[in-house]
Amino acid sequence: MDTPAKITLHLEILGRLENGYHEVELVLAPVSIFDSIFLLQKQDPSGLSLEIEQAQPSRALPENRAPQIAVPQNPEQNLAGRAARAYGSAVGAPINMHLRLRKRIPAGAGLGGGSGNAGGMLTLLNRRDGHPLSPGRVKALALELGADVPFFLNPRPVLARGIGEKLLPLDGLPRLELLVAMPGFSISTAEAYGLAGENLDRPGAASSRRPMAQRPWPPGTAPRPEQLAGTLFNRFEAVLFPRHPELGAIKERLLAAGALGASLSGSGSALFGIFRDAQARDGALATLAPEAARRQWTLFPCHTLSRHRYDLIF
Repeated sequence: MDTPAKITLHLEILGRLENGYHEVELVLAPVSIFDSIFLLQKQDPSGLSLEIEQAQPSRALPENRAPQIAVPQNPEQNLAGRAARAYGSAVGAPINMHLRLRKRIPAGAGLGGGSGNAGGMLTLLNRRDGHPLSPGRVKALALELGADVPFFLNPRPVLARGIGEKLLPLDGLPRLELLVAMPGFSISTAEAYGLAGENLDRPGAASSRRPMAQRPWPPGTAPRPEQLAGTLFNRFEAVLFPRHPELGAIKERLLAAGALGASLSGSGSALFGIFRDAQARDGALATLAPEAARRQWTLFPCHTLSRHRYDLIF
């Protein structure tokens, strides 16, 4: 089973809730960077086990040709393992299988790699067993695992509100040719929201918010890539760029290399640029590759997906 990454085309923080979460408004889209999960049914009743192999997306730069070794991990320390356990508890049956997780999506990047693993696992196990859990119950399990896990139950472009769990499908998003750039460091979601939370309490913060009036584009229409590029917005840039100047430098380099627009994805640390077509994107990849190697950035050429379906790999 392949689980996709996501990018954030719009991210605004509307306020802080009493439970500690933040009310947000997001435009999300799945993209063609994938982790892979292999489900191996066990013959002995030894329960759930998991191992992780660090792999590399096709065409990502710089290339890593070192042999990849799978490392055992406690399933409770991994979202895919926790999702499998949560599903087993919900249906009242132990999960007796071995999971091999091939990771290509970097952690701490704002690309949703771990959440995608969890959402894919819940969806696939429920489908495999003939849908013993209702869609509402699966979504509740997903939300318990993380605010953006519900998006990955059925990855497609959406407008997300609430804490990210209220999803409105967005038809008409064109295929966007992207170059994702990951610096040599990650950013925790807690760090990003902590910094943004400080700004929420400042005088005049409410007047600077940029919520959408309704949908990002009217139903039945298809916005052009240059239109979407001109509307990119991520509230975290205001607090993370001063703390991590390299993020701003990457954004500038993407734009200088021909991106129609560029933005931080989620809470970072990855950024992405939207390009007019694949040829322009690949030209930017070639232009930025030497600097990326020197500064330990990883570049991922990819594109948005109109939808992603999870398929079994046994």
